[in-house]
Amino acid sequence: MEDYISPYNKKAKCNFPKNITICDTTLRDGEQTPGVSLNENEKLDIAILLDKLKIPQIEAGFPPVSEKEKKSIKNIVNEGLNSKTITLSRAKKEDIDASLECGVDGTIIFIGTSEIQLGCKKLSQEEVIIKSMDIIDYAKEHGLYVGFSAEDATRTDLNFLKKIYSEAQERKVDRVHIADTVGAITPQGMEYLIKELRKDIKIDINLHCHN
Repeated sequence: MEDYISPYNKKAKCNFPKNITICDTTLRDGEQTPGVSLNENEKLDIAILLDKLKIPQIEAGFPPVSEKEKKSIKNIVNEGLNSKTITLSRAKKEDIDASLECGVDGTIIFIGTSEIQLGCKKLSQEEVIIKSMDIIDYAKEHGLYVGFSAEDATRTDLNFLKKIYSEAQERKVDRVHIADTVGAITPQGMEYLIKELRKDIKIDINLHCHN
């Protein structure tokens, strides 16, 4: 691996945490790549390879999409991998139920938080908080590992972002996610955002970036 990494990376003043958990989204977000469509066997093969690479978490899919998607996720769960299998869920009870049906270890609950997202969905900030926390509670009550993702977080008002993440932290969510949904933030902007959030958020922070 050292042959493929620039030696200058070590010269940069990057204070990475000692422990970084990789959550691979190839089977869900990766499949959104134009021209990519994976069948059940291909998804299982990829999951097995990710497990061999000792990837801690595999985002196996989005159960509400279809019965075929559910079957693919169940196939991965039934393989008995060492990697934890998680799903993506909207802030809806039926999405959590679909994940539970698949037998996964956990789920990432997402909801739009930027002004653009709120406007499109005709929701107020307070309504988004109430809706999200209710579903977080429901998922935790059913024994799932839960991540909470603010969709379009990098264009969300900072005070609101801190508020909703703090609420999720109070509900014992396992981690919060910063989703750079439309690839709007620079590395420097991300550094600033994380430092600001760290003033209030003490649980794990997950980064989901797009280019």
